[in-house]
Amino acid sequence: MKHNTIIETTFGSYATAGSSLKFATYTTNGLRGVDSNMQLTHWMEAKSRYFSKVAGTATPNLDDMILVVNSLGNSLTSLFGQNFVGNVSNTPSLLAYVDRKHQASGYSLIDEDKTLFEHLEHLNDLFNDVSKHPDQSKRDKIASLTREDIADLMETTKRVWIWFGRHRYPKGIPQDLLTEFGDAFASF
Repeated sequence: MKHNTIIETTFGSYATAGSSLKFATYTTNGLRGVDSNMQLTHWMEAKSRYFSKVAGTATPNLDDMILVVNSLGNSLTSLFGQNFVGNVSNTPSLLAYVDRKHQASGYSLIDEDKTLFEHLEHLNDLFNDVSKHPDQSKRDKIASLTREDIADLMETTKRVWIWFGRHRYPKGIPQDLLTEFGDAFASF
């Protein structure tokens, strides 16, 4: 039996290539599903682990720092992936999503904020090398992670979210989203 899945969002239908910052609900064969917002959930996981296991620890556990990197990369990949309009046969890298989003929309992180883009490149490198594809050749890169590196990655992720939100809502981010995202990004 073929299942017809339509994802309805606060700002349009995913099945019809509408975009949003949030998956609000989903419908499968007429049955309404629960709310889901994985891009924000990954951010909240990173924030929680950062504050509980990395920021206040003299020598943070390397596994905790890797998990923060993974959650940050997943947050941004989900954010750009869920808001990407078009067909994607293979999941692109985080930087490829940012580049494709630029091509589709006419705005460019590298043109608007080169420093932020460079920080995003660093996050993408760590996300790929440290959490997605670690191997023996990357051992030194993994072992050199510091609490300060993770703090910089947290700030980069937050700034990319804000940059994206400003472009997604050029007339201003709706108040309900500002409240939701304000709570999520508070204290960082």
